[in-house]
Amino acid sequence: MNSLKAQNKSLAIEDEQFRNEYMRCNIHDFGIMEEGKEFGRSEANLEAARKMLLTNLGTIEQIADVQGLPLETVKQLSNELQENFFSHSFFYE
Repeated sequence: MNSLKAQNKSLAIEDEQFRNEYMRCNIHDFGIMEEGKEFGRSEANLEAARKMLLTNLGTIEQIADVQGLPLETVKQLSNELQENFFSHSFFYE
């Protein structure tokens, strides 16, 4: 009978350790998923800002505000779009 109690206690300890490890993995995975979601939102906001700049739908400040992006990020995006636009060969034909 004592060996059965010891075995049950050992199984209970193993079960508790398994549950703790499982929860740590789930919390870690949840953090990774949230980072992925945030990255996706950021990419979507950048793409929307790019389209707004290309179609002249607001000032740089307004676009940064509406898309929730840092002003410097939108300024840099605007500069990159201008550089790409003026570097195409059709301007030099």
